[in-house]
Amino acid sequence: MKLTDLNPEWRELPPGNKYLYFDCPTCATKHREVIAVDNTHFPDQTWHVVGTEQAFERISITPSLQQHCNTSPHYFITNGEIMIV
Repeated sequence: MKLTDLNPEWRELPPGNKYLYFDCPTCATKHREVIAVDNTHFPDQTWHVVGTEQAFERISITPSLQQHCNTSPHYFITNGEIMIV
């Protein structure tokens, strides 16, 4: 599955704190995932983007993600691909 299939978008709330929003890769209810990639208030609670942020087709996010929705997926985003563990 590709990240681009999950309607990704960047949001900056408040200014200086960047978040990546996208549809959950496993949840049938279209739960939106939210991960902080640049958080000045809580820098130890951020993920790191590898690659060009403008190109969702090629970015990688580290570390892996474990989200708490209906299915509680654990997955990696590598080179724009979602790999569920």
